[in-house]
Amino acid sequence: MWIDACANELGMDICALDGVHSKDDDNEYLIELNDSAIGLVTRHQTEDLDHIKELVLIRMAQAYPLNKENDTFVEGQDPNKVISELQDRLSLLQLEKENLERQNLELREMKEISKD
Repeated sequence: MWIDACANELGMDICALDGVHSKDDDNEYLIELNDSAIGLVTRHQTEDLDHIKELVLIRMAQAYPLNKENDTFVEGQDPNKVISELQDRLSLLQLEKENLERQNLELREMKEISKD
């Protein structure tokens, strides 16, 4: 599409079109192309936000690829692999958090029982 060509030419990862339709002459007029200052349509907002999140993660992984040995970032790593590794780590951290919360709850229950 021509809007994709415009976005590529202008270096836009996100592109929104503002335009109007004239009732007088039945023509459509382009007002502007926006990159980050876009409004999201409510019925597609969740999907759009997911796409934006994925784009941000990809750009971050490209800019700061992760080196597994020492948790530093190096150039040239596959961003999708880095994202996958970061998501795996996040999942493990969430599991650890849940385990700690469960242990904390058990300790509080034991303290309550010992008070009685």
